[in-house]
Amino acid sequence: MLRRWRVPLIVFLFVVVATAVFLFWQSRTQAAGPAFAYCPGPDLYGYTCTGGEGIAYIDATNDTFLYEDDSTVQLDLPFPFTFYGTTYTQVNVSSNGNLQFDSDNPFFFNDCLADGPIVGMGDMIAPYWDDLDLLYEGYLQYELIGEMPHRVFVIEWDDVPRFGIESDDRVTFEVQLFEDSNDIAFLYADVTTLGGANGRDATIGLQSESNQITLQYSCNQASVSDTSKLFFPHPENPNRSVGSDSIFNQPSSVNLPLAKGHVADLLTRLNQQGTAVLPQMRQDWLNQRIPRTSEWLLVDLDGNGRSELLVIWHSTAQHPQATQLALFHSQDEAEGDWILAFDQRLSTRELAITDLTILETVELTHDDLPDVLLTDGDNGRYWLLTH
Repeated sequence: MLRRWRVPLIVFLFVVVATAVFLFWQSRTQAAGPAFAYCPGPDLYGYTCTGGEGIAYIDATNDTFLYEDDSTVQLDLPFPFTFYGTTYTQVNVSSNGNLQFDSDNPFFFNDCLADGPIVGMGDMIAPYWDDLDLLYEGYLQYELIGEMPHRVFVIEWDDVPRFGIESDDRVTFEVQLFEDSNDIAFLYADVTTLGGANGRDATIGLQSESNQITLQYSCNQASVSDTSKLFFPHPENPNRSVGSDSIFNQPSSVNLPLAKGHVADLLTRLNQQGTAVLPQMRQDWLNQRIPRTSEWLLVDLDGNGRSELLVIWHSTAQHPQATQLALFHSQDEAEGDWILAFDQRLSTRELAITDLTILETVELTHDDLPDVLLTDGDNGRYWLLTH
């Protein structure tokens, strides 16, 4: 009788042990969450988010010298950092409040992560993805603290204005990356603003475009406040089917749409009503929170028989960042087929331009095409716009 039961018993024990090993391995290698998750998670990789208690805000002091609107800067990481299963040695930091490991797209229009990763943003850490403006004021800074192997790398957006808003309406926040654990922390020093306050126009969360995983904390919601914190611990047992063990850095870019703010509004109205809309828009620009004086000129700069539209704006001495020039081409003026060809804000941190005007149309480049001479009445500087 004993011999009769020996083989089935061995088979039964083998099945039990194999099942236990399989379940144990599954628990170590597979996260429980969906691919597109909300905080607190977990997502498919295993990231979760908590309140970040006990993590201190760190004031970064090293300037990246990124003094631009809608731009990125590449930083060398002081230690290899693993994010969604891939290890990186560099990161691209956007003026618009996010980090990207395998892309470098300074998109100013944030989008939500609830339905999947945003195309073109790659593997992204988004503490406060919003339309921020480093051209004239504010700083993007970094800092490394601690001793190996317990260092923390800090990237801080310090006193940065939101685009198109009064320059004293600014945000300050940071990301902390932890060497020993690959954890991530978001810390908010000041996100209370007149417009888009506390994240009302921002996306906050994580994504991996290559692995089709997202973890969203909020999107266009007043979800964070001054001194608030978020913590994204790297999972102890991540989903091992996600990512690559190799160090990876091969950024890809997507062309940035040119028009935004009042330039985008003008482009829309031009294609609806043509240049007849300009006098009304001049009045609208004067009545905005930052009042803009404007003038324009229709001139055939390239000699193709169709006029380009040159528009310039400037404000008061308190708002030199508002000085701007835009040039529009039209395939058919009567049909209103306008496109934005050129858009440039002219003031810098070293030179404030506050009284830009069109002086005259001349021919100075000896190509039998008209050139436009502009001047700043405050400092006597001249600019020449030519084809």
